[in-house]
Amino acid sequence: SYLWWELVPGYSIQKITNLRGNVNDSISVLMDTDVDRSVHLNLCNINTSQCVNIYKTASKAIGGSVEWVAERIDVGGYYTQLAKFGTVEITNPSSAYAGHVYTPGNSTAYDMRSCNGATLLASTGAYHTTPYQYFDETWKAYGSKEKAC
Repeated sequence: SYLWWELVPGYSIQKITNLRGNVNDSISVLMDTDVDRSVHLNLCNINTSQCVNIYKTASKAIGGSVEWVAERIDVGGYYTQLAKFGTVEITNPSSAYAGHVYTPGNSTAYDMRSCNGATLLASTGAYHTTPYQYFDETWKAYGSKEKAC
């Protein structure tokens, strides 16, 4: 399996060729941005103790939002089927801006559906603060290959 990242605006899906991920691996992601549009991504496979650093410059100013997602990718204008990932626990999610740390506690959680909304592909669980901060993303269906919406 390979890992990928995406920065909006400016960089569509970028495959990470020098860091691998396997089923049940824990992946750590740290992203740091600056007012000059510089971006630093540090991704680590906790199970293998391997890390990679990626440095880019965003094409435009980066907005004030962060997303933690499990999603289908767009290949040639069509979404692929969603990989059967079971349940993924996203632990200690946070972002920082101007010296303040934010968590998704008061954010909106979105379930993933097919383009027409008829098929639930993945559901997002509630945000928990005990015994630690986390939320779950649970696979529900592959979905079909469909034109990107």
